[in-house]
Amino acid sequence: MVRHDGTQIPTLELSARVTPKLINGYKTLVNSLNAVPCAHQLPRVDEFTVNSMLGKMTVERLEDKARAVIHLHGKVGQDWEAASFHLLCRNFGFKTNVDQFARLAELIPAKLIVKYSDNLVLLEALLFGQAGFLEHNNKDEYQSFLLKEYHFLRHKYDLHDPMSVFQWKFMRLRPSNFPTLRIAQLAAVLHHRQGLFSRIKEVPDTGDLSTLLTAQVSDYWKMHYRFGSEAKKEVPALGKSSIQNIGINTVAPLMVAYGKYVDQQLFTDRAINILEALNPEGNKITKLWGALGVKANSAFKTQCMIQLYNNYCARKRCLNCGIGTKILYA
Repeated sequence: MVRHDGTQIPTLELSARVTPKLINGYKTLVNSLNAVPCAHQLPRVDEFTVNSMLGKMTVERLEDKARAVIHLHGKVGQDWEAASFHLLCRNFGFKTNVDQFARLAELIPAKLIVKYSDNLVLLEALLFGQAGFLEHNNKDEYQSFLLKEYHFLRHKYDLHDPMSVFQWKFMRLRPSNFPTLRIAQLAAVLHHRQGLFSRIKEVPDTGDLSTLLTAQVSDYWKMHYRFGSEAKKEVPALGKSSIQNIGINTVAPLMVAYGKYVDQQLFTDRAINILEALNPEGNKITKLWGALGVKANSAFKTQCMIQLYNNYCARKRCLNCGIGTKILYA
């Protein structure tokens, strides 16, 4: 090969410097049809190497999530209460209605959530009103009552047009995951005399989330999953798995992001304590690692597994993985 001026480009020939064994080993990994390319070789890798790579994933995953939160913080005017509200609201979508809850957060100024945090009725009026559930198919007295309160708030604060009720997904969801009940639970969590972020900062070092997320919904939602249809028995409170999900995807990332923002390691340490105190997650990725003999005893470990799979195994980045290089140079 030559440059534009005709001079040759120096070239280093590697064929004689890389052993065929190394090349063949690499081809075996990248051409593997297994979800984890090194699935067959993994049992021969020592535990120290595996745990070291998973430990590296801790830093990566926390930093990835912190960057996303700091970006959100800037997007909402560098307001930590607003960032907390947006992140928590999105989290309450629990996969099926994530985009819908994210949109709902955009339609309600976070300052109003803080302003009315001590009034559960007005929080419900704001959330259900902007979600579009109050104007459509009005079915009972409580819905009518919230609609009246919502009209007052919408006029007073010149709120944006609400969402359409048809944007929300109910199909193939259990009643405990209906967006109406999730909105009621969100209102209950937001209902407090302190701002949400102020409370998140005070989560103890033990990682106990009970004081933050154990919240009672209003009396109406103790017997309803949706407007106008009373349940046959009392509606269960926000479940342990939901609380765990919020701890992993809202509380811990907020703490790490804030710790980086104010340059205080204390908050990152608390986030790690939270993850270590939570039960391991059960999903297809963690089950995949479990089948390969890599076990987890906390959400901290399963978050590492998810990061390793998504950022390395699924992308065949074996040369960037400590486990992959250990196999190649064994």
